[in-house]
Amino acid sequence: MSVQIRQSTVLVNRLSDYYDRLAVIASLLTDPIEEEELHTFSIASSLLVYDTTKFSNMNQQRSSEISWEKLNQVLQIFENLNMKIILIDNQALYMWQKLIDRVSIGTKSSKHCLILCSRKVSFALSNKDWDANSRSFINYGPSQFAYRDIKVYNQLSKQNIPFIVEFGDDPRITLWSFKGDQIVYHLWLHLDDRWIQITILYKRGDGKYLWYGPIKRFSTLPTFSGNTSIDQFGDFEGIFDTFTTIEVAVDGFRLNIPTNINRFTRQVASQFVACNMSRAMAFFKNYAKDLTPKAKAFRSTVENLLAKAKKVLDDLMIPFWISSGTCLGWFRQCDVIPYSNDVDIGIMADDYKTDLIDAMKRSDFSLKFIFGKPNDSYELSFTYQQIKLDIFFFYKEKSYYWNGGTQAKTGLKFKYIFPKFTLCWTEFLNLKVRVPCKTQVYIEANYGSNWFTQIKTWDWKESPPNVIKNGQWDRQEWSKVIQILN
Repeated sequence: MSVQIRQSTVLVNRLSDYYDRLAVIASLLTDPIEEEELHTFSIASSLLVYDTTKFSNMNQQRSSEISWEKLNQVLQIFENLNMKIILIDNQALYMWQKLIDRVSIGTKSSKHCLILCSRKVSFALSNKDWDANSRSFINYGPSQFAYRDIKVYNQLSKQNIPFIVEFGDDPRITLWSFKGDQIVYHLWLHLDDRWIQITILYKRGDGKYLWYGPIKRFSTLPTFSGNTSIDQFGDFEGIFDTFTTIEVAVDGFRLNIPTNINRFTRQVASQFVACNMSRAMAFFKNYAKDLTPKAKAFRSTVENLLAKAKKVLDDLMIPFWISSGTCLGWFRQCDVIPYSNDVDIGIMADDYKTDLIDAMKRSDFSLKFIFGKPNDSYELSFTYQQIKLDIFFFYKEKSYYWNGGTQAKTGLKFKYIFPKFTLCWTEFLNLKVRVPCKTQVYIEANYGSNWFTQIKTWDWKESPPNVIKNGQWDRQEWSKVIQILN
């Protein structure tokens, strides 16, 4: 593990250098700024603040809602900068969909603010629009920073609109490079004692998914930390499928909203966890990465296999997660385990659908065997281009989950016991797939505390620490519960 520590230290030192430069709060601006001036802001940790002097009086300036004019002032800034504001607030989208008559696209409706002015509201910008109107900071010393030509900041400060910018590490770094910069996660605007959140959405997975960063709850700003809620984006990292938008009128404002609102809102609670790049680098420091043509071919086939299986299961609305050795590979090395020669996924038995097998066959999967039955120790195995796909079905007990295994020649049954878990999204082989949120707990149940060590010899009946014997199938059932097809 000393190698892992050294690799982690490299990353920590690089980030430490960055934070050392941000540690001392720079001078604050209290007056409007001309656009052509050089702008200096307050910076502390991963927070950039414009005009904190106003924040101290905000609790004394309470109002029941944001004025239409004030919100229009803000939205006009983004419109003038050709930055497409997207309404992503679940409650606001629901209200618009259910309670407000739709107005012709691109037209202004009444200035009576029914949806956007009475509560905290979340909007989004694409990182493309954000980057087009932003620049990096300029360093003038260990504690002094300036921003030049950041048009959004300039316009907000010019119009005396207090704002907070949260930023953090860019997760879009490669396996072999810690060159991720600090990027903006959220922009917070304070209007008439109401917070407006603008979340920056970053493309991932070859542009197929949109990622957003977590909210940091800053105790140094009570009016800020006390005004974030689960209604808003960023209680944790999250991810969406890329979506299209349509321009509509909401409360008299021209805004973009997701074209398919129902599909979009179903993804709001989609927590994201990334694989640990420093852990992967430490692993490959101990065990050289297999770059042989065979290993590369296996990885490519696994990517195709998993993409096809995901398409089938998504179409059937069957949630699944990567399990067993495939999950270990993601968690330990951000990659497949090339000598495993298979792919493992898990599905809750409650989510099983009878047309699953036929749907897989239609997508070029060959059924290899069927073990068990849907209500007991069910397991399906397919092949795709000579790579095996094992689907394990999990059963819920009061205090744990389990999946079963069957020995074909004896009919012996085995049970693999896991602590109860929830599922999060991750990115694996450019695909958005699920993993158990507390992945290490899941891995240790299946592989023990020695999971970081590469082990190439594995007996599925004896090696896992969570396996127990679970009886034997009645011989009269063997023809149904032990079906070996090819």
